[in-house]
Amino acid sequence: MQVFEVIKNIFFKIGDFLRRILPNPDDNSSLKNFKNFIYIFIGFIVFTAFIAIVVFMMTVASLDETVIPNFVGQDFRDAIVILQNKKLFTRFHFEYTGSEEQRDKIYKQDPESLKKVRVGRVVELWVSKGAAIDKVGNYIGKKIEDVEMIIRETFRSGNHYLLEIKKPINYVSNRTPKGTIIAQYPLKDAPLSDRTVYLELTVSKGMELREVTLGNYTGRDYLSVIQELTSQNIGFVFTIKNKSGSEGPGIVVSQSIQPGKKVGPDTVLALEMVKAPPAGANEVFGLYSTTIPDYGSVVQVKVEIQVEDRRVTILDQVRYGGKLSIPYRADKGASIILTLAGEEKAPERVKTY
Repeated sequence: MQVFEVIKNIFFKIGDFLRRILPNPDDNSSLKNFKNFIYIFIGFIVFTAFIAIVVFMMTVASLDETVIPNFVGQDFRDAIVILQNKKLFTRFHFEYTGSEEQRDKIYKQDPESLKKVRVGRVVELWVSKGAAIDKVGNYIGKKIEDVEMIIRETFRSGNHYLLEIKKPINYVSNRTPKGTIIAQYPLKDAPLSDRTVYLELTVSKGMELREVTLGNYTGRDYLSVIQELTSQNIGFVFTIKNKSGSEGPGIVVSQSIQPGKKVGPDTVLALEMVKAPPAGANEVFGLYSTTIPDYGSVVQVKVEIQVEDRRVTILDQVRYGGKLSIPYRADKGASIILTLAGEEKAPERVKTY
């Protein structure tokens, strides 16, 4: 009962206080006017404060908002700078899109462009990783340092590389500029898997000029000339003419480059000789002619004459590509076999010149 009496007294005092401060019919006119003025003044102060708070909140809200630019088509590195200036956070998604032209470009964004967002918002950007890498490219003709950079930037998958250059790299003398890749294995379009594929490269170290001084081959037997040119790895082509005057059969009568001149290893010397007669009725004198492909570097060239199971080598030298013509004597029915870089070509029947 005492608790209820206390509460009752509190409410009674509050009511008595409100009756005294609020206008009531018992107030005289002066007190009533004074109370009205006070309440109008307080109401004005409250209203002004309310308006000020509303304006402040609207201003703060506008300062905390920014407009999302259109990032589609831009490099993702440029987008990072723009978003940092706008006090926005970034979440990137890197995916293959099938187009190398789109590599490192943004192709999708969330939120969309021109949308207002609060400062501190996370903006998601989808970035192209280019075409999906599932096979070996063609690196022949490219610089070794460029290919190393391509592999570092393109073939990384998680914590390993899908493709790596096998070391040591094979460097060879070649007419292409130094550092140019002239051969690769696996070849172009070889498939890649989750396991690392090691790329074997042959790289040019430029031309190593090894000049040779030409001798005087005129007036000499063609067999001795062939032997000397073979030992010096100088390419040659023979042409044959019929005997004239005192010219001896099988003798070289002219050469395209003067004696005493220094020539490089890619030189092809043209020689003219007098036709040599066969040694017997079952023998032919002929001229074997072919064109050696340009491998870009020297290649082992071997020419053999085969009679049944027996072979006789008439040329074995290292030389560059180009025309080759070599005279020979062989039994009728024999075959000529050309071997390039260890690859044996189809045999050809000997022919009388």
